[in-house]
Amino acid sequence: MINAKGQPFANQYMNLLGIWDDPLVPQNTSFVQSRYASCWGWTDTLTNRNYAIIGSSLGTHIIEVTDPQNPVERDYVPGRRNNVLWREYKSYGNYLYMISDDNSPNSFQIADMSFLPDSVHVVYDSDTLFRQSHTLYVAGDKLYTANPKKIGVNKSMGVYSLANPAVPSLLRYLNDDYPAINQVHDMLVINDTVYANCGFDGLHVYTFSNGVFNELSSLNISSSANYNHSCAIDKTHRYLYYCDEVPTGQPNIIVDLNDINNIQSIGSFIEHPGSTPHNPYVEGDLLYIAYYQEGLLVYNIVDPQNPILVAYFDTYSDNAVGAYDSPAYKGAWAAYTFSNTGHTVVSDMQRGLFVLELDLPTAVTTPAPLKVATYPNPATDLIKVMVTNGSGECSYKLINMQGQIALKGEARQGIFNVNVQSLAGGLYNLEVIQGKESFRSRILINPTW
Repeated sequence: MINAKGQPFANQYMNLLGIWDDPLVPQNTSFVQSRYASCWGWTDTLTNRNYAIIGSSLGTHIIEVTDPQNPVERDYVPGRRNNVLWREYKSYGNYLYMISDDNSPNSFQIADMSFLPDSVHVVYDSDTLFRQSHTLYVAGDKLYTANPKKIGVNKSMGVYSLANPAVPSLLRYLNDDYPAINQVHDMLVINDTVYANCGFDGLHVYTFSNGVFNELSSLNISSSANYNHSCAIDKTHRYLYYCDEVPTGQPNIIVDLNDINNIQSIGSFIEHPGSTPHNPYVEGDLLYIAYYQEGLLVYNIVDPQNPILVAYFDTYSDNAVGAYDSPAYKGAWAAYTFSNTGHTVVSDMQRGLFVLELDLPTAVTTPAPLKVATYPNPATDLIKVMVTNGSGECSYKLINMQGQIALKGEARQGIFNVNVQSLAGGLYNLEVIQGKESFRSRILINPTW
């Protein structure tokens, strides 16, 4: 697969179906020259048509992806202002909620999508409830907003009734009950439980019931320099995965929610330093994470305490192998998977909307319980490999991004070294095989920085 600059889109078990990009969308001139922001998806249940929503520096684009190989823009909603960096979306029934976290002039917009594929109808465009907000979440008949602002008002989180989905009404601010929380950057809500990513204040868990917020627990294992950005929860609601956006290259943290009044960090995982996890979500046994400088990475979480990277698609292949552009805000912003087709759309800040298809072999979809630890990553001379369960002889392969076997061998025991001094610098897939079981991990070898 070749990108717009003639370079390959590095990928594993993900097929590129289509790309939508409007060449008339200008770069944001005030910040990292991005052109696009977040994305969302909506399925018209009457027609079974799929629509992707992507924000740009100018406004909101409604793209039909029912034919994933031919994405078509069906409508466009201009924002109150242009030269915008942040746009985020959620939907409730036929209604699309559109926000931006850029300064005035700005507004909260709502569109009725029931008229598609002809058009969408804007039914609300106002700064009365709030002028701007960083992101939003819909749970049940309530809309949650992160850091809503209007003239003279700057709140950490707001919750609104969607009894009239075209005209939400304020129920309460988090500050009414917890004024010490300065900012909520993002949130995930399950029933009445709110998992709030509070930036430099860490992760906080609240309930919103009977019209008030009550804190259950909090966690801030990172230093005060780490910015808690966003989170996702596995299908059992036992394990939470959160991303720190700042500084760059932080690991994803695994949190045990078993005792909701005393949540605990139990581990972390990262592919390699340099790329930054941004927005995660869970679909069944798969954890999807949109990464700056990387694209979309997909982890198997059948064992939720040990995520295994099984697929990826690098939407931003412009940076040199092993090196990362500065500032870091390039590449994938967000992703959305359609339940009726399994297709995934990804918004890339420089390149637009990607439509992807996950194509996992059965052995990868439901991986055997083989567990392997590798160190270091990046590696310059030796990779130390340890099979932490199983026994007997192993074989291994190092496969480059073009799918070629660069190195292979056998080991008689579960702990062995792989000499990589002779390999060219770049990303490789390390595959360890023991009997019918296999393990695969991505490793950066001989980086050129």
